[in-house]
Amino acid sequence: MLEFFQIIGFTAALLFVILVPYLFTKRFFLTLHTIRATYSVVFFYLLSMLLVNMAIILRTLGHLRAYELSESLSIIVFLIGTALFLKNTTSEAILNAELERERDLAKALMDRIGLAIFVTDRYGKVSAINRKACTLFSIEAEEVLGRSEEDLKRRIDQVFEVDGDLFKGRKGDLYLRCRKGELCTKKGEFLGSISIFEDVTESIKKEERLRDLNKRLSALLDVSRRIVSLIDLEEIFEAVCRSAVERLGAKMAWIGTLEEGSFEIRPRASFGTDSGYVKAIRVTWDDSELGMGPGGMSIKGRGPAIEEDVSNSETFKPWRKEAMKRGYKCVGGFPLMFKGEIFGTLLVYSDKEGFFTKEIKETFSALASYTAIAIKNASLLMDLAGAKEEWETIFDSISDLVCIHDDSHRIIRANRPLKEKLGLPFSQIVGRDCSLVEGIFYKEGEGCPHDKVVEAGLPVSEEIKREDEVYYVTSYPYRIDEKRSFTIHVARDVSPYRRLALAEEEKKRLEEVNRFKTHFVSLVSHELRTPLTSLIGFTELLLEKDLEKEKERKYIAIIHNEAKRLGALVSDILDLSRIEAGKLEIRKRPFSIRSAISRITDLYSPRSEKHSILVEVEEGLPPAFGDIEKVEQILGNLVDNAIKYSPDGGKIWIFARRNGRMIEVEVKDEGIGIPAEHIRTIFEPFGRVDTSTVRTTRGTGLGLTISKRIVELHGGEMWVESEPGRGSSFFFTLPIHETRKGD
Repeated sequence: MLEFFQIIGFTAALLFVILVPYLFTKRFFLTLHTIRATYSVVFFYLLSMLLVNMAIILRTLGHLRAYELSESLSIIVFLIGTALFLKNTTSEAILNAELERERDLAKALMDRIGLAIFVTDRYGKVSAINRKACTLFSIEAEEVLGRSEEDLKRRIDQVFEVDGDLFKGRKGDLYLRCRKGELCTKKGEFLGSISIFEDVTESIKKEERLRDLNKRLSALLDVSRRIVSLIDLEEIFEAVCRSAVERLGAKMAWIGTLEEGSFEIRPRASFGTDSGYVKAIRVTWDDSELGMGPGGMSIKGRGPAIEEDVSNSETFKPWRKEAMKRGYKCVGGFPLMFKGEIFGTLLVYSDKEGFFTKEIKETFSALASYTAIAIKNASLLMDLAGAKEEWETIFDSISDLVCIHDDSHRIIRANRPLKEKLGLPFSQIVGRDCSLVEGIFYKEGEGCPHDKVVEAGLPVSEEIKREDEVYYVTSYPYRIDEKRSFTIHVARDVSPYRRLALAEEEKKRLEEVNRFKTHFVSLVSHELRTPLTSLIGFTELLLEKDLEKEKERKYIAIIHNEAKRLGALVSDILDLSRIEAGKLEIRKRPFSIRSAISRITDLYSPRSEKHSILVEVEEGLPPAFGDIEKVEQILGNLVDNAIKYSPDGGKIWIFARRNGRMIEVEVKDEGIGIPAEHIRTIFEPFGRVDTSTVRTTRGTGLGLTISKRIVELHGGEMWVESEPGRGSSFFFTLPIHETRKGD
C-alpha cells in the first residue's frame, strides 16, 4: 500500500515539476493563481512521499506505532493534495470560461469603436486587433495574432510612412496619429501594451491649408511691402512676377499693360519658365480670337478669367501650341484694377492640373489688386516728385529770405537766398536751432516767435533792424494737428526802400517843420504879442501915472491874467516839444478814474455859473493804470474846451465805463460842435476850427494835440464825435490795471 502511494506521489510531483516550466517555455497564458495552485499540489504530494518513506523506515526499525501513524498521515496528505488538484482544475476551467467571455466582450467593444486598436501581451505578441485596424492596415486578424509586434509594424510600413507618432498613407490620402500605453493590474503588474490609431486626416489637411494660407499671405505681404515704395514700374512688375513664381507656386507669370488708343496688351515683365513664350504670342482685349483668352477676358469681365485645360480649350487655341510646348496646363488672367480703373492684366501659368483652386484665385486676385495700387501709387509719387521739384525751384527763386521752423524750434527748410545770406550750405542750416537766424526773422534776445505765432493763429508782421539793414518779416502759422505745427517766416530786405522812404520822410518832415515853424512863429508871435502888449501897456500906465486904487487893482489883475496865459502857452509849447523829442516822462501806477474826475469837476464847476457838470461812472470800475497827473491834464483840457465852446452854457457830461480791457472816458457838451471837414485836423498842432466863435476864444491850439499824444503814450486812443450846433463828444481810453495771482 505504501509503495503504491510512493509511486503515485513521486510520479505526480515529477509531472508537475516538468510540466509547468515547459508551459512557461512555450509561453502559454498562465495566471499567477494557476501557478500558485499547481505548486501547492506538488508540495502536498512531495510531503506525502516523505511521510511514506518515513513509515517504511520506521517499519523496518520495528517501530510499529510510529509506522502506523506515518502511514495514516501520508494517506491524509495525499488525499488533501488530490482534493486540491481536483478543486484547482475545476476553478481553472471556470476562470478560463469567464476569461474567454471577457475576451469576446473586449473584442466586440474594440470592433465597435471607430479607432484602430491592437494589443500585445507581456511577451510582445499580438493578442488582439480590431476590425478597424485590419481595414486600415490591409491585413487579416489571423495573420498577426500570436505574432510579434515587429511583424505587425513591418506590415504597417508597407501601407504607411511613419514619422514619430504620425502615420501618413503612402497614397497621401490618410493620416493616423498613434498613442501607445501600458496595460497593468491594479497592483501594477505589467500585462501588455495597447496601441490606438486615430484618423487625423481632416485636421492635418486643415493644418496644411492653414500653412499654405499663411505662406500665401506672407508672400502677398512681402510683395506689397516691396512694391508700395517703388516708383519704377518695371521694378514693380518684375517683383510681382517673381513673387508669383517663387512664393506662390506658378510656373511662369507675366504682366501686360493697356496701350492708349489701342486694344493691344503690351508685355512689360515676365518671370519663370518662359523660353520666349511672351515674345512668341500676341494678346488683345477686343472681341477677336486674340481677345478671348484669359488676358483679354479678365479685362473685359473685370475679374479673374481661368483656362483650366489649355489642351482642349477652343478659346485658348491661338496660344495652345506655344503653351503646351512649355508644359503649361492651365492659365489664369487677373485684372490690374484699382477703384474701377484697369491698368492691365497679370497672366499666371501652371504645369499642374487643378492649380487654380478657390484660394489660389483669391491670392492672385489680391496680388493683382496690390499691383494696381502700386501702379497708381507710383504715378502719384512721380507727380509728387515733379511737383516737389517744381516747388523747390519756385521756393529757391523767391528773392525774399524764407525759413520754416517746426514746433521744436528747428529749421526744417531754407531757401537759396537765405543760404547765401548766412554763407552756409543747406546741410549746416537744416536741423539747426532757429537761433541761427536771430536778428533776421526775429529781434535779438526775444526768442523764436514760433509758439507766439501758432497760438495767435494769424500771420504776425514786424520790422527787424539789424545794423544798417531793415527787414520786414511776416510769420505764417500752420497747424497740422494738436501736437504738430510749423511756421513759415518771410523776411524782405526793405533797407533800400527804407532809405528812400526815410529820405522822402525826411524831406516831408523838413517841409512840415518849415510849415510848422512858419505857422508856429506866426501864431506864437500873435499869441505872445497880445499878452505882451497888454503887459507892457498896463505896466507903463502903472509906472507913469498915479491911478486910483480900484483902477490900479484892475490893471494888476489884467497883467496877472495875461501872465498866466503867457505861462500856459509856454507850458504847452514845452510839453509838445518834449513829446516830439520822446522826453515826456510818464509815471504809471494804478489809480481811481472816479477820483480823477471828481477833482476836475471840483476845479472847473465854480468857473462858470452857466454850465453844470454831470458825472456818470460805471459801478465796479477797476483801477486805471497810468500817470494820474497827465490824465487829469487831459480831463481838464477837455472840460475847459467844453466850457469855452459852449458860450450859451448848458450841461457837460463826464462818463467813465469799461470797454474790454480798457476804460473808456467820454466828455460831452452842448456847444457849437465841429464841422465834419475839420474833425481830422483838430488833433494837429494849432488845428483850431476857423469860426467866429473860435476866433474870439483864446487858446493855443495845442491842448488837443498834447492830450492825444499823452493818451497814445498810455497805450490808448482818442477820438471825437460831433455835429455842428448839437455839441461834441470827446473819447479817450486808458488801460485797466490787471492784478496777477499772488499780487
